Amino acid sequence: PLDSHWLWTLYATAKENQTLADQVYLEALNAYANETPRRLLFLSAYPFGSERTFGADKYQFGVKVPAGFVPNPKLQVQFINTFFSRIDRFLNNPEDLNKPADQYRLPEITYIVSALQDIEPIVLQKFPNLFERYSSVRAKATAQMSAEARKKLEDTQKMYEKYGLNFEERLKRLEEADSEGKLTDDMIVILVSNLETEEAFAKTETWLDKIKDESVRESTIDYFYFKRSQLAATEKRFDEAKKYANKVDEIKHKAILYFGIAEAQLKNASQQSEANDILLEVAKLAHKADDSVEKAQVLLGLAFIYEKFNHYNALNELGEAIRTINKLENPDIFTTAVYSQIKGKDFAHYAVFNTPGFNLETAFEEISKKDFELSLSNAQNLQDKYFRTLAVLAIAKNCVENQPKNKIENKKSTNKPKQ
Repeated sequence: PLDSHWLWTLYATAKENQTLADQVYLEALNAYANETPRRLLFLSAYPFGSERTFGADKYQFGVKVPAGFVPNPKLQVQFINTFFSRIDRFLNNPEDLNKPADQYRLPEITYIVSALQDIEPIVLQKFPNLFERYSSVRAKATAQMSAEARKKLEDTQKMYEKYGLNFEERLKRLEEADSEGKLTDDMIVILVSNLETEEAFAKTETWLDKIKDESVRESTIDYFYFKRSQLAATEKRFDEAKKYANKVDEIKHKAILYFGIAEAQLKNASQQSEANDILLEVAKLAHKADDSVEKAQVLLGLAFIYEKFNHYNALNELGEAIRTINKLENPDIFTTAVYSQIKGKDFAHYAVFNTPGFNLETAFEEISKKDFELSLSNAQNLQDKYFRTLAVLAIAKNCVENQPKNKIENKKSTNKPKQ
């Protein structure tokens, strides 16, 4: 079914090729036109170049829009019309109207009404010719809102008002709620999910232990130190970045942090030794781990980054990745993103982190730039025929791109008809 991964995948594709991403978006919109309105909203952000979707769940999903992204007005109109048509079909179908809400979700009608609230200013400002249809759809949807559904939507919107506050305002609310015995886990999660400075991280750290739900607390602590490590690496505080990365439990998340530190250090020739030491630590963790998709992806990431300065180690890690992949049954090793989620009883927070080197094709494409024969030999060691084909195609891509231009021009000239 249509889900949140589309939000991140489309922008990740647009970062490399927006024309292709626009085409994929249009195909997805047509293919998923009959999904539930809630799910269809996962396709609401992309055409507008928005970091968030429309509707009641807008603050549960966020994504960084690539630099240089250009919103497409034609896709915007296409989405709005598709969404309006889906609402009409939904409201005219008693079975849809009476269907209970999905687990952890609001009634479907609340997603429709809240999304229409977000769409209204866009229609008024950019597409006034759609206002008549918008008004008709909104009137029908509002008429189907029960008192209970309206109350749930109001409560949700009130809760999400906290996302618009700055750090000091959120912290003050936490302190007041704590003193009144009204502190909830989601209030702390909201604070953590919006931290942007080391000072804010330092002030928030003591609040982590006040999260009552053990699962929520563990997930929030992991996310807290993940983001804190990323910030430290960005600010070139590499020792602190490594210290915080070591507090993250999940191997794939820790690997992303280590890779980020190593890549930043590789930009400085005097720090290549430190970068190598960090990658060796990742390799030790990965080699000790049980065989899994996560292990294979970390090994592919190692191969990708090692190729920047140590071809021998890159080939070794690529070989380890292949041996791991061969032991797995139908592994999904094509994702270029890692997901994080914090899920409580009545709330959820999701985040995605892009990891281009974790992908099978990307790793082979990078390594084969300098070593065609050994890359091809490794590709042939993949037991799965489909994986093997993709690896070979990634290698072949370099052959085409690296072909001398004068050869191509000569071939073109020899094919010209004689005058």
